[in-house]
Amino acid sequence: MTKIISFISQKSFFEKTTLARALAHELSQKRKVLLADCDKERENSYDWLNLHKKNNIDIKIFSTIQKAIRESKKYDFAVIDGPSETNHYSLELAQASSIILQPINSLPNDLEAAINFFNILVKKGVKKSKLVFILNKVNDFSED
Repeated sequence: MTKIISFISQKSFFEKTTLARALAHELSQKRKVLLADCDKERENSYDWLNLHKKNNIDIKIFSTIQKAIRESKKYDFAVIDGPSETNHYSLELAQASSIILQPINSLPNDLEAAINFFNILVKKGVKKSKLVFILNKVNDFSED
């Protein structure tokens, strides 16, 4: 059965795509992996494929989350680079995923928004155990 690992974010610039590519690369060492690029505004993963051909990674652009989820059934792992915004597609993606990773920084407003979004997912039936924050930008508050 395919394990779907999804990266979601409320904003760009939290390195969501970079983390998704790195995870897909590591998983591809021993497994067949789909890296699904569902971030219509950027499509960075597809550009990366053209620079770094990988044998066990298929990188595809999907216009909808549903198409990416359907395609994922052909692989051991599907790493889904979700849209750079949270909306009803994020809920659909979260419900289909084995784990949901949300890269965040340490700014209080961003932390609060990320926590609120995960709380919404939990209220909609997504298990807390599937939700993971990745703190990947730490701000120096001494400069404020």
